Amino acid sequence: MAAAPPAWASAELASLTGLSTVAALFAPRCVVLLVLLGSAALDDGFRHAHSHWLAILAYAGATGLLAARRFRRGSGPTWLPTTIDAGLVAYVLAEHVLIRTDPVGADAVALLPAFLLLLSSALELDPRRTALYSGLVSAAWGGALATAYALTGPGSPGLGHQLFGLVSFLAASGFVLHGMRALRRAISVALRTERERAFLSRFVPPGTGLRSHGRVLPMERRHACLVSVDIRGFSELSRRHSASEVVSWLLQARAIVNAAVTAEGGTVDKYVGDGVLAQFFAGDPPAQAAAAFRAVSSIGLRFSKLNKDRAGAGLPPIRLIASLHSGTVLAGILDDGARAELTVIGPAMNALSRIERRAKEEGLEVAASMRFAQLLGPGAGTARARKVARKPGDVETPDVVALVPEPERPCAKWGGKEAA
Repeated sequence: MAAAPPAWASAELASLTGLSTVAALFAPRCVVLLVLLGSAALDDGFRHAHSHWLAILAYAGATGLLAARRFRRGSGPTWLPTTIDAGLVAYVLAEHVLIRTDPVGADAVALLPAFLLLLSSALELDPRRTALYSGLVSAAWGGALATAYALTGPGSPGLGHQLFGLVSFLAASGFVLHGMRALRRAISVALRTERERAFLSRFVPPGTGLRSHGRVLPMERRHACLVSVDIRGFSELSRRHSASEVVSWLLQARAIVNAAVTAEGGTVDKYVGDGVLAQFFAGDPPAQAAAAFRAVSSIGLRFSKLNKDRAGAGLPPIRLIASLHSGTVLAGILDDGARAELTVIGPAMNALSRIERRAKEEGLEVAASMRFAQLLGPGAGTARARKVARKPGDVETPDVVALVPEPERPCAKWGGKEAA
């Protein structure tokens, strides 16, 4: 079941869709103001012309209040402009119903502000405000019709037209509210999808096999080559050096590992303390293994150069431990509706942690499972595999080999002495 879209704030939705711009918000209000001016000019009865001008002033005041809230977002009463608009329209309609003017064009002039302000309120993408406006106007309109019927009886001129106008307004309000909810839902889903796509693209690059047509694929079983890189002696570094230095070195190490992994089409899954966990999904298993080993070799070469610079600056070397494994995992984007993240689970992940522990016990720089080593082909470069003796009773750890690049491969030199 698809997760429900997030409850985006109305102001945020309007802002992101461009409906909160000055032109979008105030152009309809300017049109309504012109209509009200026309209503006052066309009304030749003079019995309530002064009240029309007062209504125009009230509407101009509501527009000014809305403008003040727009420039001071979050301040001022939220519902007051909507209430003033509804009161203004209610007054114009009630006056038109109870004090009839020349019916030629008067109905259109009196009804148009009600419908225009209904559409204007919808631009805020807040169904509650639109429902408030519609409810107040409908109640006032219905009350005016009931009062006119009680005073004049069924023979009141134009009463049927006004009743039809009220029914039309109620129908229009229903359509507008339904459309607003559908639009909010569609915009929320689109915004969420776009934000997830932008966020996930940072760690799920194209070509990994986890993305299709710009969308991240769901969780499913697939083969992957797994890489874990840790800093050897990081606890000792943390004790002997300042926090700012350690954080700077850690960020530098992460940047190097991330660049090497993504350059070979891999995916950095997560950072755990001083460690980096990455996976290679693209291609068949031998291609995955070759890419993973090339990434590890590149990491070694980059850190070899980095440690030369650190030695010249009198800084301790940063030495790494790389562990590699291959197997079938359950991988994809796990989305619980509140958070979406790349997730890789399965026995192969547990085996990788055991290989890493064995590498630390043996003091290895690059350790891999026998399964991974057997996948390596000519595309991985020159390397020698030395089998590591299995510890008695350790039946859960896969057969481990130490991958030692040939002498012409400088990636073997991942640092000098142990980090002090």
